[in-house]
Amino acid sequence: MAITRDQMKRVGGRFFDVALGVFLIGALVVIWHSSRTKADTTNGEKVAKTNKVKSKRSRPNIEALTAIQGTECVITCPPDQTVFSPTGSCVAVNFPAPTLGAFCTGPAVCTPASGFCFPVGTTTVTCTAPGLVVGVCTFNITINQFNVCLQDDSNPNIVFLGNSFTGAYVFCCGATTFTGTAQVSRRGQVVAFTHYAPDHRVQAIDDESVFKGTAAVQSPPGSIRCTIGDRDTRNNTCVCAAPPD
Repeated sequence: MAITRDQMKRVGGRFFDVALGVFLIGALVVIWHSSRTKADTTNGEKVAKTNKVKSKRSRPNIEALTAIQGTECVITCPPDQTVFSPTGSCVAVNFPAPTLGAFCTGPAVCTPASGFCFPVGTTTVTCTAPGLVVGVCTFNITINQFNVCLQDDSNPNIVFLGNSFTGAYVFCCGATTFTGTAQVSRRGQVVAFTHYAPDHRVQAIDDESVFKGTAAVQSPPGSIRCTIGDRDTRNNTCVCAAPPD
């Protein structure tokens, strides 16, 4: 059966209408999907920002906390002390409490404590004070059984140390050390030590009025081993040490 021109136009128009409808529906779906995706993205960003803000609010300031924790309690110990022991036994030494500055949260504690009986020699005292970072300082207490010290001006390794109360002495003659108990005589501010031992003889004079002294050791007796000429006893180190190799 033959199809007329009018019938062809009607069929073509319907096809066009259907195609246009499908196109419009597809466009609407694309637009809806795009807007939904954008909305989801926007909501996700908002949620992320909200969580980030909450996280910032609930989390401590790390930089500030680190700065605080890195600040040490400021503690300053008293100066070193040297105390003479006439008998050579320990001496009870009292010292002031350390000075506390910023960032300390409690009193200082020292070991050994003030009032401790310190033995002859040098003892290091360690003091601590609490804080976010504990403060620490140290100082030395030296108990010296010798109150007379003579040191040769030309050779600091030659040293005489004596106790004017007991007569005990140490004579450092380079790498050799002589010890004993001498007879002590005092005339005004001049103190003299004399000791005649079988293997050595020691004589030492300390004039405290002018801060000068002399000393000598013979070993064997009659043979001079070391002499001391000290023109200023105030700058002596008072340390017996072996000469360097």
